[in-house]
Amino acid sequence: MKKPKFLDETAEVRKDSITINWDKLTGLDAGGEGIEIIEYVIEYTQLKELEGEAFEPENKGTETVDGSTDSWKHTGIDNAQAWSYKIRAVNSVSDCEKWSPALEVVSGEPPQKPDEPTVCVTGVDCPTARRMRLRGNNGGAEDDEAPTVKLIWSKDGVIEDNITAYEVKILNGEGNFVEHPDCDVV
Repeated sequence: MKKPKFLDETAEVRKDSITINWDKLTGLDAGGEGIEIIEYVIEYTQLKELEGEAFEPENKGTETVDGSTDSWKHTGIDNAQAWSYKIRAVNSVSDCEKWSPALEVVSGEPPQKPDEPTVCVTGVDCPTARRMRLRGNNGGAEDDEAPTVKLIWSKDGVIEDNITAYEVKILNGEGNFVEHPDCDVV
């Protein structure tokens, strides 16, 4: 009997689950004509990287699924965890001892791009996003009555667990995006 083989991509990686896929064994690969795979055994191990050392197992277990399936959903996991998966087949004649090569997957979802920001100037109704040009005072005394520009974006639908910071840069007169010294990101 041949070793099962994971597909190159997983069906679904989320912050609380990982679904893995494999090619079902049939015919000669399953042990011969007329022999069916009755189950697949999945071994999973949580990986923890130690600084400067190899991965060490933290949580591990096995799961058995029906031989007619070609996927398994690992649930109840946390965001940003590394997992290693192996799979082997059992046919109606014998238990295959050949494990597939390991598949390593990290749980999580990529952050979503924030919506286009809305630009507001204090004292003026917020228009939709548009280019604005405000001139500084070129090093003169601070003007407490100068307008304040606010950039507002929606966090609706953004997966907050994956956003670690927001960054705001200002396009200066030289055509470079820079951090403005008076810019507060809240």
